[in-house]
Amino acid sequence: MESSLVDPGSTRSPPPSPSGWSDLPSDSEDTFFFSASETSELRQNKRRRLLDAAQSARLKSLREREGETVEDSEEVGKEVWGDDDEVPDETQAELMRRAARHIVTSPDPVLLEMRILANHGSDGRFAFLRGRWKHNWQRLKALEKAAAEREKELSSKPPLGLDLGDYGDSDDEDSVVNSGSETKPTAEEKVPSPPVMDPEADIKAARRLRAKEWSLRRKMDTSRVDKEDEKVGETGS
Repeated sequence: MESSLVDPGSTRSPPPSPSGWSDLPSDSEDTFFFSASETSELRQNKRRRLLDAAQSARLKSLREREGETVEDSEEVGKEVWGDDDEVPDETQAELMRRAARHIVTSPDPVLLEMRILANHGSDGRFAFLRGRWKHNWQRLKALEKAAAEREKELSSKPPLGLDLGDYGDSDDEDSVVNSGSETKPTAEEKVPSPPVMDPEADIKAARRLRAKEWSLRRKMDTSRVDKEDEKVGETGS
């Protein structure tokens, strides 16, 4: 009877000793040997983890309430690619044209493309470097490469109006001018210069001519007289 009259509460274990760890905060045992700054940092990290966990739980409950599963939420924000013939919009196409222009005109196109991919690979606008819009990207690079080669070829030619044919014509023209200037004195040398009129020289020439005629007539007269004398002498004998 006495045992049945014993208070059940008297069989419980005594309350914990005030000197134990059970009446202290849960992290007191961990921070017992920490400094004040280390203890503060530890508690801030724990508080941050608790806040993150609470926020994740709220987001999960909101998604489930709206009928959205966790797997569906992970798909949100992912790029939806088409096939290789997918056509980009005008803004995307302009960005691809500019990128293709810079790449094909670079001294090292492969290195530049790798650098752009490394710096902007996570940007959806540069997905063409990871295989999206494949055929359009290849076509744009081919067009920009052909345009760059054409510009380089045009820049290597002489300016308009001074092509090789013009250079040849100018050389021929110079040779014609030079040959004309060289042959002109020869032509002038072949043309006889007109005689200079000198009245005194004409008079002297006329006198010499008359003197020759007079001398010739005199010789003729003298020879005729001699012949007549010979004939007379022969007749007389």
